[in-house]
Amino acid sequence: MKKTIALLSIFCSLSLAQATNTPKFDDIVVGSELMIGSPSSNLYEHIKLPRMNFIIKKGGIPNYKTLFKSKVVVSDKKELPDGSIEVYLKRKNGKPFFNSHRQIKAKLKEAINAKELVKL
Repeated sequence: MKKTIALLSIFCSLSLAQATNTPKFDDIVVGSELMIGSPSSNLYEHIKLPRMNFIIKKGGIPNYKTLFKSKVVVSDKKELPDGSIEVYLKRKNGKPFFNSHRQIKAKLKEAINAKELVKL
């Protein structure tokens, strides 16, 4: 009997510990600071970056490695009809991305779950 109660209490405490580690998306508002993390695959899947030819046409430098660990600020937040949240990101230091784009888009929930965006 004591063993079953002990196992049950351990199981409950582990399930509560997992429930508190889920990220909250409501506390990310306009003006929140985030950091761009490593891509979940070869390229960023949930952060919508401009294609290389558009960066070159605007006179920018298409180096995607410069995004890693750059601090960004949420400039706008929209909820899409499918329920996902889309945010517009600007660099904290005010410089444009790739020397050509002022802001980029990202799907908030998916990017945070894939650790492409990290809360500071």
